[in-house]
Amino acid sequence: MEPQPQLQISEFMRDSKFKVDRQIGYAYEHIDLQYGPQGHAALRLPYVRQALIAGMNRAQVAGALYKEIAPGLPKLDSLIFKPFEENYKRPFAKHPFNQQKVINLLKGKGCTGGPDRPSASNNDVFSCPNVGKLSFRFFTTTGNQLRALTFEIVQRQLKSVGIELVPRFQVGGTLFGTTLPSGDWDLIMFTYVQEPESKILANDTYACGGSQNYGNYCNRKVSALLNKAAITLEAAQREKMLNDAEVIMANDVPSIPMYARPIYVIRANGVAGPVVNPTQEGSPWNVSTWATAS
Repeated sequence: MEPQPQLQISEFMRDSKFKVDRQIGYAYEHIDLQYGPQGHAALRLPYVRQALIAGMNRAQVAGALYKEIAPGLPKLDSLIFKPFEENYKRPFAKHPFNQQKVINLLKGKGCTGGPDRPSASNNDVFSCPNVGKLSFRFFTTTGNQLRALTFEIVQRQLKSVGIELVPRFQVGGTLFGTTLPSGDWDLIMFTYVQEPESKILANDTYACGGSQNYGNYCNRKVSALLNKAAITLEAAQREKMLNDAEVIMANDVPSIPMYARPIYVIRANGVAGPVVNPTQEGSPWNVSTWATAS
């Protein structure tokens, strides 16, 4: 029940003895960018963050990773809402994948040393005024096949436009217990596991000084909207504030949303009842209805 999405699930999907139920959930994979003093100075420049997101073909990543186990999985274009929610407005869609635009943007800001055109064989890395070489430490967990593949795809895509990612894979205990809260990283990829109402507390993650704002992002207008949303009872007003905040966040790019993770429940054909529940109630929510299929 609810295994982390991995490619081996496809074996159950092809086996007629099993039923695989899946649904996009509230957990989402994302890449945070460090604003604090221990992160690369270039990440405090809006054009560098915009170059990073535009240099990643996020739709290709989702499509390649989930081709067999969740075909058609869309890229995620919000840090607060999920694709199946009514108020999902896709603010991060303003950064479509465009490698030549990334190169032109960097050159237009005075960055030098990178390629003139995107190329898979490129080994040149841009350096930008006052911040140096665009070479970033990329942290994520070891032992997760899909995260390793995500890194490989994104690393190749950014290499083509003159941005370097240096892998720093760590065991989960070190990554989440030490590295993430320390702020001593440039980019870090992990999953936030959320509930339907988690968006109400988006200020914890993206407001100035938020308890889970590990990237040290701080925009006062965003903070004001998120903090007000957290204490607003009327749903329509609250969700408008969240959408308004995300319009600003999409310009700042504090984090790069990748995709909302599918949830899986795998059962033998002889068992009836288990189905996906995308909330943290989990699959046993309807256990009283489970039975041996007749």
